[in-house]
Amino acid sequence: MKNNYISSSNLKGNVSSILHDAYYKGVTTVIKKYGKPIAKVSPYEEEGSTYSKLGDFYGSLPNFPEVTKERKFKRKIQSL
Repeated sequence: MKNNYISSSNLKGNVSSILHDAYYKGVTTVIKKYGKPIAKVSPYEEEGSTYSKLGDFYGSLPNFPEVTKERKFKRKIQSL
């Protein structure tokens, strides 16, 4: 996971970009005051949510299992 560090005085002008990076890029930002970390902004993930794992499959299809069982029809097709 990517980490960024920013001072508390620079936080005021960069809140929008920090939240954008956290949501869309998954970047965690640590806020420092006098050189000591005081807070952390990280992406929010809901438990059991598939939306948080969307980035793994975005733009591609997941691997689907192969179908091995042949389908048997119950009715016979009548020819004309």
